[in-house]
Amino acid sequence: MGVPLALPSTGMDRSSRADHHDRTLRLRLDVRLDRQPITGRLRTEGGAEESFVGWLGFADALRRLRDRAAAAPDRPDDAPGDA
Repeated sequence: MGVPLALPSTGMDRSSRADHHDRTLRLRLDVRLDRQPITGRLRTEGGAEESFVGWLGFADALRRLRDRAAAAPDRPDDAPGDA
């Protein structure tokens, strides 16, 4: 079962917020909480996907997807893509 997430795609520090427009990164979260450590996958509506293991892996996967979205500013995060 997936859980849709909407997170800011910009960095958390104030200097980067001043330099970028706030954008929303819409994600689908598939997570197995019955495993130790947890495992799962994050997917954007555009087709980008990142797997993770553990809570730190989850945070790292979020960062990678945020960075990938920021690298392509002329493409909306929720546009279908060729992934």
